[in-house]
Amino acid sequence: MLADFTYTKLDQQFYEEKIAPRLPQKIWDLHMHMTPKEHVADLDPHMVATDWAIQCGMAMSFEEYERFRTTVYAGKEVSFTAFGNVIRGGLHAENNAYIAALLKQGKIPSGFLVLDPKISAEETARLYDEGGFTGYKPYADMVAGAKGADVTFPEFMPDAHMKVLNDRKGILMLHVPRAGRLPDDRNIKELLELRQKFPDITIVIAHMGRSYCPAHITEGLDKLGNHLDEFHYDFAAVLNPAVIEIALERLNHNQIHYGTDLPVFWWHGRRHWTETKYFNLAREDFPWNPHSDKEHEQEYTLFLYEQLNNLLDVTGQAENAEALRQKIFYDNSAALFGR
Repeated sequence: MLADFTYTKLDQQFYEEKIAPRLPQKIWDLHMHMTPKEHVADLDPHMVATDWAIQCGMAMSFEEYERFRTTVYAGKEVSFTAFGNVIRGGLHAENNAYIAALLKQGKIPSGFLVLDPKISAEETARLYDEGGFTGYKPYADMVAGAKGADVTFPEFMPDAHMKVLNDRKGILMLHVPRAGRLPDDRNIKELLELRQKFPDITIVIAHMGRSYCPAHITEGLDKLGNHLDEFHYDFAAVLNPAVIEIALERLNHNQIHYGTDLPVFWWHGRRHWTETKYFNLAREDFPWNPHSDKEHEQEYTLFLYEQLNNLLDVTGQAENAEALRQKIFYDNSAALFGR
């Protein structure tokens, strides 16, 4: 929970020396879950015990984020797009209402409706319009009961509901399903079908298609072929410099977005990779954490800062580094909302 968030002198030093001088003045986080703790208070204990991401961060209220934001991005102007929890067993209707209230009060600049495929398209349209939402956040776990499940797009994004979004020219924040991630042939096929059936939806492929390792993004982009420009992509939870380099080399720089996936990554830690797997290490005492590098744990800064540092390092290699950073960190997302 963010109530446990601590900010150390090392974090401050890392930010002031490595992050702040290179980070644009304006930032837009396109991928953030904003959830009061009472909306995830009654989750299945077994599910929590077997899901490392849920253990890291289940809840983050608007007030908690404001404290986090003003500390972690000191001196910067931060906009964001918020949506509720997508955790099985969470109170999704209540969380959608919470985001809608924040939108109406002018406390948050943009928000997406967490899509519940079990309700009617007509009810979804009402919630969308009355809530002031500008997009959907669907999630396969809402129907599958397990992450990475073999579930088709229409099962968790029914066509009738997608037509509602298409009619409103809205934005779709899509976390692709299946263990194969973006390169799964069925994901590629259904992405292209989705693009064809609903041409007025802006589709953002979240987490670069869950491509946290080089093999996934390389194969996935190869399979999308000449359709790459038909989608947008966000860097939420993507830290691997090799993945970032591939994305910048192959994707339209006007369609790449900064995102964090908060509150999952508020802790202090590092990530290690192979071509196809990643390993998280944290200073905090999470149940999943092997503490295999205790000698260096006190050197860890915020996981979010590790992501920022890698993004800034890779973009810094470009001839137009400042302009490129401005696009990724703010302009591209602001353009989606006409700002």
